[in-house]
Amino acid sequence: MIMKRDYESRIQKLLSRMTIEEKIGQLQQCGPSLVGAFDVSFEELLNMMFDGRISQEEFGRLMSTAEQDYHEEDLRAGRIGSYNGVGDAATANRLQKIAVEETRLGIPLLFGYDVIHGFRTVTPIPLAESCAWEPQLWEKTGRIAAEEATAAGIHMTFAPMVDVAKDARWGRISEGAGEDVLLNGAYGAAKVRAFQSDDLSKENAMAACVKHFAAYGAGEAGRDYNRVDMSLQRL
Repeated sequence: MIMKRDYESRIQKLLSRMTIEEKIGQLQQCGPSLVGAFDVSFEELLNMMFDGRISQEEFGRLMSTAEQDYHEEDLRAGRIGSYNGVGDAATANRLQKIAVEETRLGIPLLFGYDVIHGFRTVTPIPLAESCAWEPQLWEKTGRIAAEEATAAGIHMTFAPMVDVAKDARWGRISEGAGEDVLLNGAYGAAKVRAFQSDDLSKENAMAACVKHFAAYGAGEAGRDYNRVDMSLQRL
């Protein structure tokens, strides 16, 4: 069994061998491109249609011929440290094999995914599930999600979301437990326990990522990524 101090020693030795580019690469999380050779994200492609750069018909044609692009050459060059949005074991294993066997340092990839209310088995959205006021239920459904997601190669989930959201116009209110501070805390704690289990080294345990940044859920006019005007008292 490798002790913690041995891990730290190995990490320091690895860091001493890394170039600046490789260190930066480990901080890069890549999502598969839905438009392959066009090398723009799905969101950018949508914006191109919305602002008239391409027609709706052209958008449909591009999507119908699109292929998943996982940017393997960037991976081989050490410019990718993790992936977001890879939800199947076959693809995760293929990319992991490249990272471990075809990069200079052989650093394994991390795979993240938005497992918000179930993976294969879908449960009620957090806003609905929280209404049960039942931490044991939240842990049970979270454990099911973790077991299914880790079987698909996922190491971490971008959940739970614990924003104290007061404006129902904000679409992402569905990801959290609502506007009560106590309920948000209890819900978030239960999900962290469920996702991570009692030992993160277990094959069916995945890392939780409590989100979002402080006051993120208070965006003006209920618009996502909008500004927040927040006093210390209100916070």
